[in-house]
Amino acid sequence: STMSEQPRSTAAELRRSFPLEVDTDEILNAFTDTAKGLGCRVRRACPGFVAVIREDKGSIFGCLGLRTPWNFKPPPDRSEATAITCTVDVSPDGYKAMCISGPSRTVTLSLIELVEPRLRQLNHHWVSRGPQAVGSELKWEQSDPCGAEASKLDNAAYYYFFKLLSNPEDPIGQQVDQFVTEFLAKYGDRSGVAVLPAPMNEILHMAEQLPGVIEASVRSAARGPGSQVIQDILPRCKVSVERFLFSKLGARVWSCYRSRYSAEDEAYVHKVRQLRQWPAEVLMRALGVDPCFVGGMDAQKSALLAESTAASTRDACSPREEEERQAPPGDDTKRPMPFARASAGLTQFVSSSAVPHDCPRRACHQLLGVLTELQTAALEATGGQRELTTMDDKLPVFLFALVHSELDYPFAVWHLLLDSLSADQRMETEGRAVTLLEIASKYLAFELDMDHLMSQW
Repeated sequence: STMSEQPRSTAAELRRSFPLEVDTDEILNAFTDTAKGLGCRVRRACPGFVAVIREDKGSIFGCLGLRTPWNFKPPPDRSEATAITCTVDVSPDGYKAMCISGPSRTVTLSLIELVEPRLRQLNHHWVSRGPQAVGSELKWEQSDPCGAEASKLDNAAYYYFFKLLSNPEDPIGQQVDQFVTEFLAKYGDRSGVAVLPAPMNEILHMAEQLPGVIEASVRSAARGPGSQVIQDILPRCKVSVERFLFSKLGARVWSCYRSRYSAEDEAYVHKVRQLRQWPAEVLMRALGVDPCFVGGMDAQKSALLAESTAASTRDACSPREEEERQAPPGDDTKRPMPFARASAGLTQFVSSSAVPHDCPRRACHQLLGVLTELQTAALEATGGQRELTTMDDKLPVFLFALVHSELDYPFAVWHLLLDSLSADQRMETEGRAVTLLEIASKYLAFELDMDHLMSQW
């Protein structure tokens, strides 16, 4: 945005906003570290504020009217002309707002262009607020659709902390090794089955305690507060610790959940194997899937989904026979299974020896991805006219996707995920996704009356 309407003005300003949980010092450090790399001198004038200038031809820090006394007096003809400032404050609409501004457009935009990748690493929810500087050649930031950069950092962080946690010569590695040994001895021979969720709670408690110890160790070994290790690796410490602990103990925990809920899962499998034999269109109708959420059908099969479900108006035949009777003559084309991507996502929870997706946190993210696939499939089927907004819409399509997945132990999965969530998380998106899996598995295992369903269809 222009700081002056005069054509000769070279003033520039750029604003970025972050969620409130992003640390102010991290934002300022990203700015100051980048400025140092450009040959600038940096001074923190007060909390939430930094001023820099170029180190050329006697350039010095500009006081900019700050009340904090400095030990030198800048020449009046240079201080105001070369200073670039970074301010971080809380905006009225609830964001943590950052503003970079300076009278020299070229210098300011050079700094902005280099600092934005650092800002993006702090939190991927950062957003642009307000226009860019006059004459700016910068383009709007485009997020990586595949999350390649974030994935690289996640893997680099995990490898970094894996070396630390598995090092028998390091005090942290020794502490972890002792915890793993005692855990396996305590919950050996499936003794943890009777005391669930105690094994899960012990792992999560250790995952909460270790990052503080690791952070102190890493910061003391780092060369400075703006090191790349601190900026990129430490924010991923807790996730890496959880992943490490479950790589060592996940198999024991998972076997406890599989054993504890085996009876419920067997009842589920008994019902679902029967339902998997039903034609897709008939099963969707039986489960109450709204016909509008199933795209790509010919007119006759769409009518089949929408027609009356009264048993008195139907011939006595099996679901398979009814499908064959209703299918158009010569229709040998096999359409893709509706909601196939969501079913494939649920199939990825299949794991015989370890916690699905390495750790519960990543498994919850996968479950959220399944729900996204259902939503996009429904939106595509309706041509963008309707969405899965209510539980009456979501549950039937989720039931269908679950039946056609290869997941045969949903009770073990949702109990494990639920036990891994905090009280606050259970009220948020992850908790609602786990609750949907809980409701669906209970309905299919215990509430669905197969005899009544067969009499209707």
